[in-house]
Amino acid sequence: MNVRFDNLAKQTMTFAKSGSLSAGQVCKMKSNDTVCACSDDDVFMGVVESVNGDVCAVTVHGVVCLSYSGTTAPSLGWTTLLADGTGGVKADDIGWSCLVVNVDSTNHMLTMLV
Repeated sequence: MNVRFDNLAKQTMTFAKSGSLSAGQVCKMKSNDTVCACSDDDVFMGVVESVNGDVCAVTVHGVVCLSYSGTTAPSLGWTTLLADGTGGVKADDIGWSCLVVNVDSTNHMLTMLV
């Protein structure tokens, strides 16, 4: 039996988008009903699922896979993460508390519950 987390309690919301966004990157609120890309050290609010013109679908709750950067891999379990400014996340003492269930240190990817 394989361990799987995809589509577990996933909640996706549609937002207007500001600037350049692509699927798989973290985002933050920019203004009413509008999200934008995160800068380095931003607290993110979700992960872009898809982009269609001036709108995008954002996963605000559920299991997602993301790239991470930094010299220290995020810890398994409840840990705090911030945006890394390149669409992924990084471990930090402050930020958003997330449940990390898998860390692939070879490919710098993690699986977490947002």
